[in-house]
Amino acid sequence: MFSPIGADLDSLVDAIAYMIPPFVIAVLSGSNILIFTAGIFVACGIFRLAKFNVEEKSVGYGKGMQTPIAAHFVYLSVAIGMSYEILSIA
Repeated sequence: MFSPIGADLDSLVDAIAYMIPPFVIAVLSGSNILIFTAGIFVACGIFRLAKFNVEEKSVGYGKGMQTPIAAHFVYLSVAIGMSYEILSIA
């Protein structure tokens, strides 16, 4: 937030902490459709983080769903026992 390297490291930590665990959950589930959609989820999340780092920033304004919110949605869906097919659509 205060330096360019800090912003890049923050995005890297977000990718590791919030994009990789949902993919691991998908792999452990064994559902092919969930693994496919989790791969898309990770690719889109990393693309958003990379794009966020290179765009000009407006103070107090953000675009798209933040990666922690998206990951917590996946965790909540698994915790309440949502079926893998519905989770892959959501």
